[in-house]
Amino acid sequence: MSTPSAPTHNTPDGLLALSSIPQRALIRTLLVAHQERTNPAKWVHLLAAEFGGPIGMRMNHLAMLLKEGTPVADALEQTPGILAPSGLMAIRLASETGTLNETYEALISDQGLESESTDSSWRNPRSEFTRVTLGFVFAWFILSFLMIFIMPTFEKMFEEFGLELPAITRSLISVSHRGGEFFFFGIAIFMMLLLGRLLFFGEKRPQRFNPFRWHERFVPPSVNLLSLLAIVVGSGRPIASGLETLSKCHHVPQTRHRLAASCERVERGEDPWTTLANERILTKRESQALSVAGSSDVQAWLLQWLAESRFDKRSIHRHLLTRAVSLASLLLLAGVVAWVCIAVFLVLTSLIGALA
Repeated sequence: MSTPSAPTHNTPDGLLALSSIPQRALIRTLLVAHQERTNPAKWVHLLAAEFGGPIGMRMNHLAMLLKEGTPVADALEQTPGILAPSGLMAIRLASETGTLNETYEALISDQGLESESTDSSWRNPRSEFTRVTLGFVFAWFILSFLMIFIMPTFEKMFEEFGLELPAITRSLISVSHRGGEFFFFGIAIFMMLLLGRLLFFGEKRPQRFNPFRWHERFVPPSVNLLSLLAIVVGSGRPIASGLETLSKCHHVPQTRHRLAASCERVERGEDPWTTLANERILTKRESQALSVAGSSDVQAWLLQWLAESRFDKRSIHRHLLTRAVSLASLLLLAGVVAWVCIAVFLVLTSLIGALA
């Protein structure tokens, strides 16, 4: 786990970084326009021509809103799908805390381009599942061929010679009587996977991990929330106003309700960190650590560190789960292959022995 360096003022952490190339290009365009103090409408319109399709249409809609004088944060929120929800919330907070430059830079940080699709990256189990899936597909074709053509032939041969089949072979032949169903069952599974891929491709719940998008960097909403709270605390803004903003724009309904309840309790004079722990946004240990922090800069640094700690723990758990599923799948595949090999080998040895 990487540990943030010394506390710095108004520095959002790298977990906010976006991995989508069109979104990163858009943020970089908005950053340059903000630094130049110009309306980004024309630049966003030119950027839309570089992408085209639905992405270009969304960017053109954004450019139109910006040209009409709509503030950047409002225009982005009025353009569905233009940015990841975490990015929208970060820009909304940054526009209210005066940290747009730092937030834009965090959104296009190099951490958003970390490779998570290579075999050497333990954070991404894609290669594990790919190898297992290819093994199952290959074995399924071979087994289907054996079930439909080979095993019925063995059964007829032994009936003609009046020989008794080994028990393990009889069990395999009993399954081969439904070989056609076995084949079409596999077809049905692949069709379901394809349908799931299409459905997940257009999914509208970014708070859920999508197993069909291994190449995209996924930071859970609970982790992003700590990063967003770090922006609020690091800017010196009252925590209650930051909670109010997040309770209005957070994309997870349950979290919105918890943030709204926390905001009400903080406004009544309750300790903000204890309140967030009671609402299960923070753990008790995290709340205690933040309560004893000496300044807002230290609290912001600590929130960043806690976000990275949560992210690393979730990555490790996902990695272990992936390895467990992969190992179980390989053992299942090995068991089926061993069953078929032994059954066929015993048939051949029995037949050779009888003919000898």
